[in-house]
Amino acid sequence: MQFEDWTLHPSLCRPGKRVYSRFEPNGDLVFMEEFDDELAIEQAAHQREFSSGKEMRNMAVIPDSVKARALREGWYWDDTAWKRWMNDIDNRKLRVAGGRV
Repeated sequence: MQFEDWTLHPSLCRPGKRVYSRFEPNGDLVFMEEFDDELAIEQAAHQREFSSGKEMRNMAVIPDSVKARALREGWYWDDTAWKRWMNDIDNRKLRVAGGRV
């Protein structure tokens, strides 16, 4: 199937997220979420720049795409998995605080 087969649902969309649907040949309705993680990267950079002192603050900004993946894969409530995610070098642009979690 082509991307043209997908229908955008504006009522389900929000900044950084678009929701599409299509019917499969067997009649099943399938939804697809498309995320723009640049907003989360910009938010993390802003928090890094303007945070001061040692008050309580976020360790990282978690994009909606990662939250959705964690729910799908079953590690959303696993603190150890989140620590692994935050300490992963590939997610460094999303870190707010320095050091390791």
